[in-house]
Amino acid sequence: MVEIEIKKSIQLAIQSFATFNLTEGAISFFKTLGYNTARQNPFEKKKYSEFKANYGEVFADKKFSEDKALTKEWKSVDLLFQLTKDEISNQNELFDTKKVNNTIIETYLFFVIELTQSDYSRTTFSQITREVNKIFPMPVMIVFKHGNHITFAIINRRLHKKDERKDVLEKVTLIKDISIENPHRAHIEILFDLSFDELLRIHKFSNFVDLHNAWQKTLDTKELNKRFYRDLSNWYFWALTKVSFPNDVNDDRDDTVFNSENIIRLLTRLIFIWFIKEKNLIPEKIFEKNEISKLIHGFNIKNSMVYYRAILQNLFFATLNQKIEERKFATDGTFEQNKKNYGIKNLYRYSSDFAISKDKVIKLFEKVPFLNGGLFDCLDSEDKAGKVMYLDGFSRNSKKQAQVPDELFFSEEKIIDLSSVYDDKKKKNEKVKGLFEIFNNYKFTITENTPIEEEVALDPELLGRVFENLLANFNPETKTTARKQTGSFYTPREIVNYMVDESLKAYLKQKLETEAGMKPEDAEVGLEFLLGYNEKEHLFDKKQTVILINAIDSCNILDPACGSGAFPMGILHKLVHILGKLDSKNKLWKERQIEKAEAIDDTAIRDNLIEDIETAFNNNELDYGRKLFLIENCIYGVDIQPIAIQISKLRFFISLIVDQKVDKTRDNFGIRSLPNLETKFVAANTLIGLEKPEQLLLRNPQIDKLEEDLKKLRHEYFSAKTRNKKHACQEKDKDLRVKISGLLVKDGWDNETAKKIAAFDPYAQNSSAPFFDMEWMFGLTGGFDVVIGNPPYVSANNMSIHERNYFNKSVQYKTLNGKWDLYVVFIEKSLNNLNLNGAFSFIIPFGFLNQPFAEEIRKFIIKDFSLISIVDLHNNKIFESATVPSCIPIIQKKSSTNHKVKILEFNQGYFLTKYQIDIQKYHDGNQHMFRTEDLGKKSELLNKIKARGEILENDFYISTGAEIHGKESRSNNGTTISGTSKFDVLHDKFAKELKPYIEGSAIQKSREGRYSYPIIETWLDYNKADIMRSPKFKELFDSDKIIIRRSSGLLRILAIYDQKKIYTSEKCILIILKSDLPTSHRQYEKENKLELKYLLALINSRLIDFYYESVYGGFIDVYPNNLKELPIVKAIDSVRRNIIVLVDYLLQLKIIINTSVQIQFFDNLIDCVVYELYQLESIKSTGCELLKNLNDLTALKDEWSDEKKIKTIEKVYKELSDPAHPVSIAMEKMKTIPEVCIIEGLDK
Repeated sequence: MVEIEIKKSIQLAIQSFATFNLTEGAISFFKTLGYNTARQNPFEKKKYSEFKANYGEVFADKKFSEDKALTKEWKSVDLLFQLTKDEISNQNELFDTKKVNNTIIETYLFFVIELTQSDYSRTTFSQITREVNKIFPMPVMIVFKHGNHITFAIINRRLHKKDERKDVLEKVTLIKDISIENPHRAHIEILFDLSFDELLRIHKFSNFVDLHNAWQKTLDTKELNKRFYRDLSNWYFWALTKVSFPNDVNDDRDDTVFNSENIIRLLTRLIFIWFIKEKNLIPEKIFEKNEISKLIHGFNIKNSMVYYRAILQNLFFATLNQKIEERKFATDGTFEQNKKNYGIKNLYRYSSDFAISKDKVIKLFEKVPFLNGGLFDCLDSEDKAGKVMYLDGFSRNSKKQAQVPDELFFSEEKIIDLSSVYDDKKKKNEKVKGLFEIFNNYKFTITENTPIEEEVALDPELLGRVFENLLANFNPETKTTARKQTGSFYTPREIVNYMVDESLKAYLKQKLETEAGMKPEDAEVGLEFLLGYNEKEHLFDKKQTVILINAIDSCNILDPACGSGAFPMGILHKLVHILGKLDSKNKLWKERQIEKAEAIDDTAIRDNLIEDIETAFNNNELDYGRKLFLIENCIYGVDIQPIAIQISKLRFFISLIVDQKVDKTRDNFGIRSLPNLETKFVAANTLIGLEKPEQLLLRNPQIDKLEEDLKKLRHEYFSAKTRNKKHACQEKDKDLRVKISGLLVKDGWDNETAKKIAAFDPYAQNSSAPFFDMEWMFGLTGGFDVVIGNPPYVSANNMSIHERNYFNKSVQYKTLNGKWDLYVVFIEKSLNNLNLNGAFSFIIPFGFLNQPFAEEIRKFIIKDFSLISIVDLHNNKIFESATVPSCIPIIQKKSSTNHKVKILEFNQGYFLTKYQIDIQKYHDGNQHMFRTEDLGKKSELLNKIKARGEILENDFYISTGAEIHGKESRSNNGTTISGTSKFDVLHDKFAKELKPYIEGSAIQKSREGRYSYPIIETWLDYNKADIMRSPKFKELFDSDKIIIRRSSGLLRILAIYDQKKIYTSEKCILIILKSDLPTSHRQYEKENKLELKYLLALINSRLIDFYYESVYGGFIDVYPNNLKELPIVKAIDSVRRNIIVLVDYLLQLKIIINTSVQIQFFDNLIDCVVYELYQLESIKSTGCELLKNLNDLTALKDEWSDEKKIKTIEKVYKELSDPAHPVSIAMEKMKTIPEVCIIEGLDK
């Protein structure tokens, strides 16, 4: 049956639930999906009583809860069928049952349950599924029928790690709310992908575990999000060529960047609307082509732009941003007739575009609630002179209107060329279609998924995945990566959850120890239960519970580079989860909010606030009151991009909307207007602080009073609901800032600093403050209790001179060293912003643990903080675009020199503790590296290797290659002028006097890269050395040399030999004989004691590779200073000669082929010779000596032909590799030597 016919059959099978009895409909459904339903044992009465009679004897033992399973609402229940090996073997002859990945599945059960109500939450379905699965030893899949919908629940199970007789019930995945009457196309697509034949075609499963994993992969929302992003990304780049927004802002952004931001803003608004459509708060007809044609003139004709103007702008600015009773049209006519409405941006416009009357337009939107919150504020605003500056273009002046074609929303699929945008020739024929056509291909859910329950639909987290990448598209440092990778810049949910949990545990544990007197181990166990997604009751008594709730309410949490809000949202969800366990009815949490309100002196404000609190708790779901006051009191975010702040706020708005109860009989349909988050999430430069006076003996008390007034005003603004109230607050805020600024100058503050405080306007949605200060922006003077996030990674070399110099000279930063990275600046700033006992957690590059430039920040942490744990992620690719691995340190602001640091790994979705390392080892270790491997058994071996040699620098000169891009300079006005591009001195064709040139990437990033010959594809004009940043000197390149790739990951040293005078970039390290240096050079020597080829053998050996990794850390770039310190054994002449001959063999073989058995043999032989040179233990006693059996190897002569050289090599190979030859015997025995096993990782 062809795909389209199967999908049609699936649709009919779903619709049959309306006509068949429940069991018949469900059996028909699974048959259509291709599953063998022959093994049936249906219930006779199909009632819960029969279910209990059959399985009730195990209820108590399995802890089955009738309340949690909601059995009183089971209208009917039936066992549909059992799927065993026998049924599937008929469809797949290779099918078998076995244990795979600690999981055994030998059969499935399928049940159908009809519930009495029509609407249930995801959590309810998951809870019922989990309770039913407790009873049975195999996975139970359930089809629920509820009203006119069905929901399909699939559970994941694995064996208990400590008791294989038990199963662990893990995540429940739902295909939820499938309409029986009119199934959504996205649901049909998902079910088709789950059909037996389609799963078998794609995943080729051969056992139940493979089948189960195939289901899990098919239902994985990550893949869904990626597919959605690809569709949306193509639309975004297409839209960039079609739209134009008015740009009256006087800043340095060009129109392309401005339009990019406006398209993203448009997307945020529309995706928000698509989510709240799930609560039936927006009329469907305004998105349906046939209906729209009846509403507006000139719709969807060629080049028409009426839809965005008439429908969407009026929906955004005059509906969602205006109280229902105040909705009306602005007056038509001349400027004089309209001037009373001039600048008012929440009145309907464009009446002439409508094919219906003004009254009917207002009626069209009458069921849409007023939402407030700033998301739908029109950004057209008046400047100081009263002139409107147009950004959104909500204007009757056609010259100031946004130009957005109808086709961007409704076009059918078409093919366009996006190859230049993606820098990929394969993208010449990309599919694009209207935005609403894309949206209609997917199912949206308003509730964010959690680690234990997930709906196969696009949840609000997709906003982060989508927008982090779109934001990166117009950032110069990231746009290339962003366009080639999907989700490159978004922190995965599992990582966010871990970091949130560990940060909160550290903060709350300290509170329990100091305020409740709990023992550290008891607090830790209690918090583990409390934070976990489990059904267990919390372990805290009443006093401890109150302490925890108060600690949550008073904590201040910051993400200093919040992007699209992944970490603030993770914090919110976890704190809501904790409060739900500690205070299930919100009694204590509500009392806490009222208690604070009662402390307000102003009676009117106090009474209004208490009434507001009562309303928030009484008229909504339990989580609403938790979220609202957590957002108001605890969570803060900063990002340099205003549009990122917009997206963060959007996610919080959606999170609040989900827990509001819609009641059409109440004011605004029961929807409480959204809070104003402008003073919770601010666009600012986190890293640049205010320059404050060193110390003031007496501060003007009037400043403190005004500052307190400003703090209260911003709390008041959080809940302001009307445009007039918001505007009044904004004006008062501005007035207070100006007054404070004037007083600060009188108090000794710098005039420029005071001006910055006055100029900071948190309500200007399209601007970013050039500084960050928690006191003036958030009203906080102490610090933050948790700082968490994923800061940007930008090397100092890639910054402008202006930025680099600012940070290097700033007194705020004391740990910047060498070629530091921006994330180090974020770490230092964040640690300094912590309260005492505050917790810090970043996901950052692995180099933080061991790179030389991060040594000062490591020393700072060891001295003044407590390093609690490190997650070593070097085996995990967390970010798709990552070229280096990551790590997660958890740090607390309390000094400790006597504790152990937990080292964890991330494996198959779990964070597992590997071991603990004494903090003293980091105090005493080389460069204070935070090593994540246990070096205990290696220490003695490393000391032995070091003692055997002399440092490499004694005999050789080491340097990086040339930095060929031009030097930056400064213009007269102080702006940075970029230097010439490297392409000004590079050529892709050879010409006279050009030099062969390579980057580090020319050396293959694998073991085969050693001894290889790079392909020369580029030539350098070294005659232009004067315009290069650091050209080095020509003797460095014209000499015979060793070239090492600087960035090689786990492979550490990848070295090649060069006699062809290759010039290289700074991404390579060069080693030459000191005798080849120019005579003027201070390290010049006439004689060399060691040869380059001998050194090449040593530094390419496993022993030196092991030494470098162990001393300087895994995943560290190769640094010249580290190479200089390598211990090099000075062997006798005859031994060096034989080693050089072996190197020549390898170099000759590499001319012909990159890998072969001969290459592998001689490479291994050199390794074994090096082991003997460094006198590893037991070599002599176990008969592993090689050198005495090598004799004089036949050297290759320059005058020989290649054929003769290869024959000579083959003859030597045949002789030495003979299993009976002493050399071959010794090489095999060497694998048994304990120290060799450690070096080669054979001891694991």
